[in-house]
Parts: sequence; C-alpha cells; structure tokens
Amino acid sequence: MKYPYKSGVTLLELIIVLFIIGLAAGVVTVSLSRMHDKTVIREDMKRVYSVLRLARNTAVMERKEITFNADETSVRLEGAASPPDFGGKRYPLKNITLKIKRGPIIFYPKGNSTGGLIELKDAKDRLYYIEVDTVSGSAKISQ
Repeated sequence: MKYPYKSGVTLLELIIVLFIIGLAAGVVTVSLSRMHDKTVIREDMKRVYSVLRLARNTAVMERKEITFNADETSVRLEGAASPPDFGGKRYPLKNITLKIKRGPIIFYPKGNSTGGLIELKDAKDRLYYIEVDTVSGSAKISQ
C-alpha cells in the first residue's frame, strides 16, 4: 500500500523530541537552582568583606581604632567615628553563619590590624574563610 504523504513526523518521533525537551528543561532548572544558592551565599560573603573594608578605611580616615565583631547572624563595627549611626550598627546575614576564629579584629589608624580568621558556613555545611592580614589590614576570601 502506498501512502500519499511520504514526508512528515511520526508520533514516535514527536514523543522522543518532547522527552528530550523535558529532560533539558529539568537539567536547566536544577542548574539554575544551584546557581541561585551560590549567588545568595556570595551576597552575604560580600557583605562581610565590605564591612571589613569599611572598618579598615574608617580607621584610617578617622584616625581611630575600629573593632569588627560578630555573632552568628550579623556583623557589627564598634568605635568612635563621625557618622552617628556607625557605632554598633549591625549588618545582618541571611544565609550563612559566621564565627570569628581569631578575633575580635581591631583596625588601627595606620591601616594595620590585629588580624584574624573568619569562618563562614552555609546551610549545606560548606565552609568559606575570610582572612585579615595583620600588616596591611586587607581581607582575602578563600574556600
């Protein structure tokens, strides 16, 4: 028996293509979910890093000692500085817990510090570290 239409798509081919599209969509969804988790964690890590830089810069500019301190869910700066909301202001952390291994960290007017190691842990127990150098007062993030 001859079919009048020789070109076309069979039902099996259509099902295979739809299966491949569904599989690709699932992989993309999982990848985006993981990327979102890492982005959220990096946001908190950058917040801690930025507060460390703020502490060092303020100590140099104001020529006063500034102390970086933290509890598990927030970081704070202590010291006599000119902005009225600076002293004791808390910077909350949403997705990580923080522990100062060697601290509190004090930044001095010359730009140096007591140095320290800050441990950051995310919900999946992955550890990240921020190390503050004693001589330069600069911070470095590592995993």
